[in-house]
Amino acid sequence: MNRRTKISSAISPVFITLYLQSFLFLLTLLFNGFHSVPIYRDYFEPFRPVIYAFFFSCPLLLDYDKTDLILFFRKLMLLSVFLDIIKFLPVAFPLLCLYSPFEFNSINYVRFSGSFGFCYNFGFIMLFLFAFSLLEKSTKRSKLLKSLSIALLIFFTGSRSIIAAFFFLLFVYCIVYVKGVHRKLGYIIVFCVGIAFAYLFLKSINVPFVDMIIQYVERLIDAIFGDGGDGSLDTRQGQLDMALSYLNQNVLLGAGPLKGSNEPIEMLIGYYLSSWGILGFMSYVILIFIFLRISFKCSYSSNFAIANFSKANFLWILTIPVVGMSSPITDQVRVFNLFYIIQGLQAVLYIKMSNKINV
Repeated sequence: MNRRTKISSAISPVFITLYLQSFLFLLTLLFNGFHSVPIYRDYFEPFRPVIYAFFFSCPLLLDYDKTDLILFFRKLMLLSVFLDIIKFLPVAFPLLCLYSPFEFNSINYVRFSGSFGFCYNFGFIMLFLFAFSLLEKSTKRSKLLKSLSIALLIFFTGSRSIIAAFFFLLFVYCIVYVKGVHRKLGYIIVFCVGIAFAYLFLKSINVPFVDMIIQYVERLIDAIFGDGGDGSLDTRQGQLDMALSYLNQNVLLGAGPLKGSNEPIEMLIGYYLSSWGILGFMSYVILIFIFLRISFKCSYSSNFAIANFSKANFLWILTIPVVGMSSPITDQVRVFNLFYIIQGLQAVLYIKMSNKINV
């Protein structure tokens, strides 16, 4: 296989899938009739995959040291954490108006969300950093401190889907990347005990916004075991039922973006099935599978920087269905640019690995 063929195998399937997705979305609007589209924002939706293709192509077009870009992303996330912490300082309130959509001291305001507006957007990016911290080459003490610090930030988001994805990521990491049965069990036990200790400690100190987050998570646990109701779960179930109702109108193409609906569908699977039908949903699944395949292949690179980044990205992508229980996460405005840039960077690393070029 020559160099051009290897480059093509890494990036062509992504562009083809995104442009096919854009065509399917346009077809959905045409099939449903423009008169049925409630607001002008809906006309923009079919062009989203083209914008995703642009962000995906950015790392392919720019010439720079790719390991420096990985470091830049980590520093960018630390800046976002800093922007989240200063929101508790009154002197910073004028700055907060630029990126925080919630009123001061509301429950959504105090939940950690960085500069991403919403807690699940911030938490999703933190999941990538958490996976990266687990896999980086450093001392055990440094790795444990970084991982637990990021885990604490994830819990402070108060997002149940993010917390569920955190445990899912940790479980897959232990099964796939930790060698030896005893070490696998050790990692799981250490983190579970650490989280349990953090829970008991935070519950005992009676900090108002921490208490709200803990109560939020406890309601979910009660609902899962049938000991109580949870409004958020009921809302998601209602959204899924509504999505299936829209899907029945046109199984293949769906009912369109429905941005003007009074009851928006926030679930990932519900969003794609209701808006774009089976064909649109399958195009999204194929795209995610392509990203998984590229990251999985790169995870076996002899270059530690490539392997580490790729393993973290592989774990991160696996969490999408879990986080997607509450949000079409990779389509969120403050997330999709970073998500597709990182996947573009992953494709560049794949090309360099295949051609044995220095990173």
